Amino acid sequence: MAEVGNVHEGSLGNCHAFIDAVAEAGVDAVKFQCHVASQESSPQEGWPKRFSFHPQDDTRQGYWRRMEFDRREWSMLCHRAAACNLKFIVTPFCIEAIERCRGFPNYWKIGSGQVSNKRLLMEVQREPEDVILSTGMSTTEEILDANRLCFPKFILQCTTEYPCPPEQIGLSELRPLINGLSDHGGTIWPSIIAAYLGAEMIEVHVCWDKRQFGADVSSSVTIDELKQLVEGVRFAERMGPIDKDAVTAGLSDARVYVEGKNV
Repeated sequence: MAEVGNVHEGSLGNCHAFIDAVAEAGVDAVKFQCHVASQESSPQEGWPKRFSFHPQDDTRQGYWRRMEFDRREWSMLCHRAAACNLKFIVTPFCIEAIERCRGFPNYWKIGSGQVSNKRLLMEVQREPEDVILSTGMSTTEEILDANRLCFPKFILQCTTEYPCPPEQIGLSELRPLINGLSDHGGTIWPSIIAAYLGAEMIEVHVCWDKRQFGADVSSSVTIDELKQLVEGVRFAERMGPIDKDAVTAGLSDARVYVEGKNV
């Protein structure tokens, strides 16, 4: 899953271009975040740390408003993803976001900060789409409670640190309950290792270039890196236990020469 997040900077054209690019890289799904500014923050809410130079971003609400798309625009993105044979995944941050995207996504993805939002979980559970749950800000008890509320198909190990250092990625957490990885490391390696360990779903943030402006750039992989990641994951998926005796028997007729002698 390629997570575009907010790196599109409010540009619908950028979103369409990202869909085309990640499809060409070989991923199975593309994900966006649906924000509704009036439901997520107040006009007075400022920033703990300002990261944007855009005048509209003086407040968090202004920033979220710049990231918003209406229902018609979400419909366009959904159809673009379908045309590229990609699953379309949306993270809603409020009930209004679900209403705005209702009927479009193949999966709802619950972000780490919403795992204890019971109203949101119950609302997506009413939908026919499958649910993906991220666990970056959750205790084990909260994950179990959310699992009982919305019956997610995938529960992703995640550490809410941007970018996430290797020692915090937490691949050891992959177990029967957690069957995937949402990685913020900004490299291809955790996802490839997770695939080898049996992860059924992998999510990475994407960007055009590590030098571009954007809140998620430092924790993203570029489109070229994404293509390498997909190749690595497909390779890792083919690796697994082997029957040593069977493999050896298959080589029994081979003639091996060591220093000119048959052995």
